[in-house]
Amino acid sequence: MAEPRASPEDSLTRLHPEPPSLAEAQTAIPTGIVQQAVLNFENRIASHSPSDDITLIERSLTNVDNLIRTGDTYAGHLRLAEALSLSHLTTGLINFLRDHDNMYRCAVRSRHAANIASPDMDLLTRVDRRLVNLRNVYSLNIITETRSPHAWQRMRAQGQFEREIRELGAALQDETIRILLRMDTLLPHLAEPVEMENIGPDHDIDDFGREIQLSAADAKLQEGNALGQEVDEHDHTRRCCICLEAYHGPEHPAFFLTRCGHIVGKPCMANWLNSTARNANLCPHCRTPQCARRPRRPVRRSLAEREEQGELELRLRRSGDLMRSVSEIHGCLYGREAVRDWFDDAMRALNERFFFEGVGFVFVADESTEVGWRLRRADWGAAAMLD
Repeated sequence: MAEPRASPEDSLTRLHPEPPSLAEAQTAIPTGIVQQAVLNFENRIASHSPSDDITLIERSLTNVDNLIRTGDTYAGHLRLAEALSLSHLTTGLINFLRDHDNMYRCAVRSRHAANIASPDMDLLTRVDRRLVNLRNVYSLNIITETRSPHAWQRMRAQGQFEREIRELGAALQDETIRILLRMDTLLPHLAEPVEMENIGPDHDIDDFGREIQLSAADAKLQEGNALGQEVDEHDHTRRCCICLEAYHGPEHPAFFLTRCGHIVGKPCMANWLNSTARNANLCPHCRTPQCARRPRRPVRRSLAEREEQGELELRLRRSGDLMRSVSEIHGCLYGREAVRDWFDDAMRALNERFFFEGVGFVFVADESTEVGWRLRRADWGAAAMLD
């Protein structure tokens, strides 16, 4: 019976045995020489940026593809290199071993970074570390088994990758909801009107008419009373049509509008012209335009609120990028078509949680976007959406 295959974590140790102890060393090297050599090496590489994990893995994958074309295996090539003395290694084998060692080291580094990620660390940073480790362990298995179909079958059968993908997806969904709940409090509710403000200086009420004396404004009332006629209590010559109060003294003088000839209370008309109402440029009595409507804009929130929203938007994009990375790892195991399937299922699951948890957003399918989905504001109670 064949021996059971090692897990991806075990493969790290199995493929890279521990170095011999100092007692096994044949030559004793003075400490000072070693320290000086390390210092010289670190000074030489200080100005160079190390290659990223993806570059190192791609180099080993290129070696794997070359081995497949020659009918060789990765493990067989490693055994060949181990069988030869250092002086007999060809340039090709030396490059192969260097790429293998770099690839293995990046896998060890990513595993260590994932293991030391504490619960106090930023969630997205923890997810990113676990994703890098998952991708590197996956690549290590594919490389060392020369892209054998058995590598994919074994990783799927073990279930370790699937469990990790589920956990990462759930963590990113929780973070997405936390971000959007906070954004929901910063943005106006869909059922509430957007608060507006005028752009530019306020109007000068004296540009639109003139004050008239109370006796003149009351002339029509006096004439009607003299003839025994009933006078409309809401007649603009007697009462302001805005506040419905009678004109009186300097506090509320009658004001004659030049454009249409109607009379209103001067302070009321000044407030009306400079209000943010959509039709504030019209006569409140007959709707005759008194001037062009000043442009308006939504009231700008405080600097702190705008900065917080910007930070939340950046974090939301980062969470979405990590979600896509999770779907790509899922696709590595189950095929490229599984990438979109996993991501679509994640968006639908988020929408369901939005509904039950009262999050004022919704993901809608949109093939014009790179990921096939677009985030919109939503009022689940009124079934309303806003771009």
